[in-house]
Amino acid sequence: MSLLSELKRRNVIRVGAAYAVVAWLLIQVADTTFPLFGFDEAPARIVVILLIIGFFPALIFAWAFELTPAGLQRDDGVDDGLTVTTSAAKRLDRIIMIVLIVAVGFFAFDKFVLSESREQAIAESARVQAFAEAVEAYKQNKSIAVLPFVIGTAVPAVCAHE
Repeated sequence: MSLLSELKRRNVIRVGAAYAVVAWLLIQVADTTFPLFGFDEAPARIVVILLIIGFFPALIFAWAFELTPAGLQRDDGVDDGLTVTTSAAKRLDRIIMIVLIVAVGFFAFDKFVLSESREQAIAESARVQAFAEAVEAYKQNKSIAVLPFVIGTAVPAVCAHE
């Protein structure tokens, strides 16, 4: 057997795809929800690093174990007649499709529902900040106009700029 066919038989490719999709969804959820709770970027980085580290054990686990009607068993101790690779493959395919549908739904919700309110909040915050900066700049730029005071002479008219 070739390596690729062995990876397919043991569902390693499907497990890797399912893991990648679920990890992407978790990263998106963390990226969206962590700022709501006041977290900075560090917890999101930790989630990404843990998901990357967990990818390799998941692939090794998929290589070493086989799903049978009796449950998970080591791959080298399982008869070919007892494996449920087609049903396991179909189950993994369904899981991948469900998670992809949830991910696309989450992406659409984030893009079309949350982004409008987020943009309005950003615009309002920018408006309030600009007003506060303008008031502060006005307070800082105090000046006094000194005009000559001459007794008995007329003050020349000030010409407006044309």
